[in-house]
Amino acid sequence: MVTEIAQIEVLDDTGEHFLTTLHNSIHLLEETPGFISIKIRRQVENDNIFYLLIDWTTLDSHLINFRN
Repeated sequence: MVTEIAQIEVLDDTGEHFLTTLHNSIHLLEETPGFISIKIRRQVENDNIFYLLIDWTTLDSHLINFRN
């Protein structure tokens, strides 16, 4: 298993819109071969920063299946 950690900073006052859009798009990840799960975390000190922890079966699942 491989865990991808993505840090995303959004503009002020757009965090809730980002979360809504992300939740509406998760099906795209779920349809990718090798996808296991995703966790979404919001930074406490700066609520404009989000972390996505995405688990893949292999590195190729992310690098080849998802990116293509």
